[in-house]
Amino acid sequence: MVAHEHGSLTQTRQFARLFLVPGMHHCGDGPGPNVFDTLTALDNWVSAGVAPDAIIATHYTNNDPTEPVDRTMPLCAYPEVATFTGGNVDQADNWRCK
Repeated sequence: MVAHEHGSLTQTRQFARLFLVPGMHHCGDGPGPNVFDTLTALDNWVSAGVAPDAIIATHYTNNDPTEPVDRTMPLCAYPEVATFTGGNVDQADNWRCK
């Protein structure tokens, strides 16, 4: 891991977080949740000192925001990944970052 070559992951996480988006595909339009609010997460980090560990992502039916939400899940700060805990796979509450 690059972070360990130039300092610890703990030190890096004080100023940078990486959130991978499984199923989004390269530019969106994938089957995974692909709508998420990074600006609020960044604002909370800068203004209130609350670094994001997860950001909830949403997928709309047919990738159309005028359609109903058909899936939510957390995007986890690397190196954690969203792990399904049981229940409805389409609800963020049934996933944990581990």
